[in-house]
Amino acid sequence: MKMFITSVTSRVFSLCIVLVSYSFGSMVVAAEGEQEAAAWTSQLMQGRLANGLHYVVYPSTKTDEPFNLRLIVQAGAIDEPEAAGIAHAVEHMVFRETAGHPETIHRYLARLGWKTGLQVNAVTGLAQTQYMIRTRPRDALDLDGAMALISQLAFHAQFNERSWQQERQIIVEEMRQQVGVAARINEQKRAITRHGSRYAGRTTLGDAALLARLEAADLHAFYRRHYRPANMILIASGQVDKVAFERALQRYFSQPDDARPTPRPYVELPLAKQLFVGMIQDDKGTTSRVAIGLRQAQAPRSTLEGKRAALENYFLRKFLREHVRRRSQALPAGITSWSLSLDEPTPARLTLAMAATSADHQAGLDFLLQQHAYLRRHGVDTSLLPALKQQALRQLDAVPEQWAGRNYAQWEDKITEAVLHSGPIEEPEIYQQRTRQWVVALTAERLQQRLNSLLDAEDQFAYFQVPGGKTLVLPSAEAIQLRREQIAAQPLPALPELRPVVQKAATPQVSAPRLPEPKGQGGRIIMKRHDGALPLIEWQLANGDRIVWLRRPTADGKLLVRLQTEGGYLNRRYSSVNSQTAVQIWQQSGFSFWSPEKNAAYRASVSQPHWTWDLQAGRLDLAARVAPAQLGALFGEYVHSLTSGRIARYVLDEVKPSLLDQAARPASREQAAWQQLLYPAKGETRPSVTTDPLVLARIARDHLRAPARVYLLGEYEEAALQSLILRYLAPLSRQPALMTAREPQQPGIRNQHLSVLEPGRAQVRLQGATPMAWTPERAFVVSSLNPLAQSALKEELRLKLSGVYSVSFEMTLDPQLNQVVSELSFSCAPERAEALLEAAQQVLARLGATVATYPVARLQQDVQFAEQLRLQDDNTWLRRLMLSHEAYGDGRYLQSMTTLPEQIVAAPLSRLAQQIFPQPNRVSLILQPETNAVLE
Repeated sequence: MKMFITSVTSRVFSLCIVLVSYSFGSMVVAAEGEQEAAAWTSQLMQGRLANGLHYVVYPSTKTDEPFNLRLIVQAGAIDEPEAAGIAHAVEHMVFRETAGHPETIHRYLARLGWKTGLQVNAVTGLAQTQYMIRTRPRDALDLDGAMALISQLAFHAQFNERSWQQERQIIVEEMRQQVGVAARINEQKRAITRHGSRYAGRTTLGDAALLARLEAADLHAFYRRHYRPANMILIASGQVDKVAFERALQRYFSQPDDARPTPRPYVELPLAKQLFVGMIQDDKGTTSRVAIGLRQAQAPRSTLEGKRAALENYFLRKFLREHVRRRSQALPAGITSWSLSLDEPTPARLTLAMAATSADHQAGLDFLLQQHAYLRRHGVDTSLLPALKQQALRQLDAVPEQWAGRNYAQWEDKITEAVLHSGPIEEPEIYQQRTRQWVVALTAERLQQRLNSLLDAEDQFAYFQVPGGKTLVLPSAEAIQLRREQIAAQPLPALPELRPVVQKAATPQVSAPRLPEPKGQGGRIIMKRHDGALPLIEWQLANGDRIVWLRRPTADGKLLVRLQTEGGYLNRRYSSVNSQTAVQIWQQSGFSFWSPEKNAAYRASVSQPHWTWDLQAGRLDLAARVAPAQLGALFGEYVHSLTSGRIARYVLDEVKPSLLDQAARPASREQAAWQQLLYPAKGETRPSVTTDPLVLARIARDHLRAPARVYLLGEYEEAALQSLILRYLAPLSRQPALMTAREPQQPGIRNQHLSVLEPGRAQVRLQGATPMAWTPERAFVVSSLNPLAQSALKEELRLKLSGVYSVSFEMTLDPQLNQVVSELSFSCAPERAEALLEAAQQVLARLGATVATYPVARLQQDVQFAEQLRLQDDNTWLRRLMLSHEAYGDGRYLQSMTTLPEQIVAAPLSRLAQQIFPQPNRVSLILQPETNAVLE
């Protein structure tokens, strides 16, 4: 658990969340200092097998919930003899061949229609490795099958050298994705903040050079030593039949073994009387910062002492946050920001750290030492303690309600927290009683004692972060300690008076004004049409507007409204920058008949409905969700935006610097190359940028005054709705829409290489296009090919060729361009980029034949399940109403969409894939390193 307190942004832990998490390790009410074990709540089934495996089960009573499994193995990067990445490599290897699945777990999951990362996932940490199975109702595996699968990972993995050499390449590709200055800086920080421990210098991925020396036997030895029942915790939650679980537990997890866990004496950070000083620097780093930290032991939260300390730490974080805020109101020259953090790096260790951002490292160090001395001498302002205690007590009252509302997935997370950190989950009444006693008894003096113990900790560290290319003579521990003593003996700057947080300089309060009634008159309805098969009504107005209303109840009784005008930021008259700037400033400027203060008060009013604006590539899209009684006010806001909007000078002045900067900044080499590949005939162009308010006003009006389509979903009185249409929309004056400038990818096959990346990594990008007439039904079926294509690409590029860690692929049928557009990307070794790109294109070219080997029936079931969820969402109905009207001018898609899953059949999908691939128009861009250095 970590709380990071900063003068710029703050992560604030909800007291409710913190208090509830403490309940997991709570113990029965006992005298101070007793360490009586808590009893698990009767809502959970838990125990241990004779071989030491611990299990905890939440058997849900909700029949509509599926089940989740999570296996926690107490083994991670800190258990390796050296930082080679063995634990992470083992996690990879258990998904290859197992005794029960020599075809590999990956292919077994593909046969089920499951995906790693979705139904099955795994993560390696520094101290644990976790394997998760997430099911859905009536999924491909029942409880017995899922437990059989997870037991294969836990005990029956096969480690042969050929598979390891293939998987090692995939891990190297995963390492390539982590290459970057942020990752390197964080690794250096951890080496200092956790110095003296196995956590320092360790990452879950490990070191590429050390990884290259590993053999399959090394991984197998780690697996035998650590993947033992006594090192494991099995968690199940959801629809779990107790008898079926116990039967499967005995069948798959009860093999004889020593019930004692593997010794791990290095889990806790060692402490010593020291001041460890280090420097952080990266060639591409730009930050200049100083940090000091203090580490000390704390009682684990599985004890009463640890629980009470955790509660006190929560309150202490609140006060430290307030201290940072007040001090930040008058930072000394050269200090741009500072922060405090109270961190629990391991269950029995606590770290208090503070950092200052400054180009002058000595000034930054002096500032931090001043804060240390101030807190030690004066402490924090605990005047907020009574209010915080009252807030805590109110939240304690809500614990039973929160407990009752927890679903099976939340139970899984809570159990995981309990078994790893906090101890048994007990009955909420016991937790409430004890925690309430502690909150009531908490005093400012006790909090100050806890803070002083941290400030006086003997185990200390300091680091100096230096930008790339800069030099710094690192001060010694003795020099820092001497400077600490000098500053502590001096008068210290007083804490600034607390000022209220305001966005801008205080201005006179303006009450939210009401919009005047629009003055428009005239206008008429030229057509009104009822759909015979649906509760659908359409009005055609003389000005060109069309209003389409689906009279269908919504979940919350509100109306969903979308208003669209043709002509987005990609239009033939104006540059995309100018269109986006004009519409944004127009929307932010408010109405010409009000002052800036009144406009601001109106926008801040929650009683007045407001539109959300979104200028897309091909249209301007306004959206709102309002109570039926607010519909007239919503239409009124739209009318005034159209007729009384403006480009306010003060808004323009705020964005003008960024506009001019954007105009002066050339496109990146990658972006320019990609555009040239897609549209070679257009050549390279620089977008025009204007800051003329009159020109921007004309652009905004041209976007707003195009004929509109208004879509509504929800219950309303028909005559009243027609009256609102005549009052607000019919009188509007319209003009022809801006012509869209979206163009299809130009025909042909084009490829390019560009040297722009850091050493050791290449990126491949491929886009293809196939002409195809758009309908919403056809677009739905095209999208169902995505999981098939993704599975086939993974099989070839990762499992067979071991060339990538992950591959991104997405294919859509574009309604404006009437073509299937596919986009593929991955990173890989530079020397393999071309071969892997060719392999990917071959996979897509034979996708039609691949469909025959894919479990399409399972895909159909997945689509049906997903559709059931989608059709419970009001937004799905509104979006599909819009698609139907765009395609047919009526609501027929709303009728056909219920049968869409029936079209997910092997033979038609195969024919569709053959129609799309190989795509006749393809462009590829391979980004390569600027140097020839490689990742070993």
